[in-house]
Amino acid sequence: MRADYAAVLDSCVLIPMPLADTLLRMAEEPRLYIPRWSHDILNEVGRNLVAKLGRTEAQAERRCRQMDLAFPSASVHRSYKRIVANMPEEVHAKDRHVVAAAIRCNCELIVTYNKKDFPQSALSELGIAVQGPSSFLIGLYDLEPAIVTRKLTEQAEAIGQTFEQILEALSPGVATFVSHIREELAMGIAPLRVSRDRRSVQ
Repeated sequence: MRADYAAVLDSCVLIPMPLADTLLRMAEEPRLYIPRWSHDILNEVGRNLVAKLGRTEAQAERRCRQMDLAFPSASVHRSYKRIVANMPEEVHAKDRHVVAAAIRCNCELIVTYNKKDFPQSALSELGIAVQGPSSFLIGLYDLEPAIVTRKLTEQAEAIGQTFEQILEALSPGVATFVSHIREELAMGIAPLRVSRDRRSVQ
């Protein structure tokens, strides 16, 4: 993985907080990857923020608008819609637009919880891999542990939490990633140490 490596973020990993915050912080300078999404993906994010998380339509619209403003190059051109019908039949019908977007932006990776809807056997011929968010974040950490740890610390500080509290909040959605970080800290492998008094990364 490299800093100019692009990943299409499926709507399911952009809905929950703080996971979405973590993923997007990893794409800020110094960036560890380039995030990509489509109009349809952001629409799904907005609909689910309202339907499943009880956000108002204004709040959902604001979240999506802020994402586009923060990452103006992330949005895939709408021409991807023209090839949705040509996507592999093995891919779930509701998710074929995600694959089409990945093809249009020459993206080799889709990050999603719904790996079963994107059979690797169907996507390999297209040169596209699929990863869950835990595996994706572990890959970023193994590439640049100091940067990932620092960004998690900044995320915690931005909302007045400790490093451990951010890990707790992330654990339900990316438990394997959180376990990986904790194991490295416990063994003294992580590049930054955790203060026993403040429980934040020093």
